[in-house]
Amino acid sequence: MGALAGAWHKPSADFIGYAARAAARSEDWPTSACGWTSLARPPRGCSKPWRNSVPTRAGRYRVANAPSDDALRAAHLQAQAQAREFNTARQRLDQADLQLRTAAQHWELARQALARDAEDMALPPEGHAPARH
Repeated sequence: MGALAGAWHKPSADFIGYAARAAARSEDWPTSACGWTSLARPPRGCSKPWRNSVPTRAGRYRVANAPSDDALRAAHLQAQAQAREFNTARQRLDQADLQLRTAAQHWELARQALARDAEDMALPPEGHAPARH
């Protein structure tokens, strides 16, 4: 994200490909005094934990010049807020749609009852009112 926004500039592509990136990472973080390279538990008999290892100069440079996560976090929070707002609006729309369908059904039932009553009283059909003099 930082590179797309121009917040992080790299002078050149030092490594290309998965294996090259993995090799670069292993160079940046040296193994512990016991030869331990994973973040899992150290092997038995190893007294020096991983935390005491000091990264190489290139590793410190990458950490120091890495882009901040603030913009990404802010964008993520904004997206979550907009998703909540969208869901709330969708629920309100669904409720309004239900109210509209219910009102339309009531109107249709009332129109049908009015038409039956008019027919029972022998009134002219809708739209054919007699002329008044």
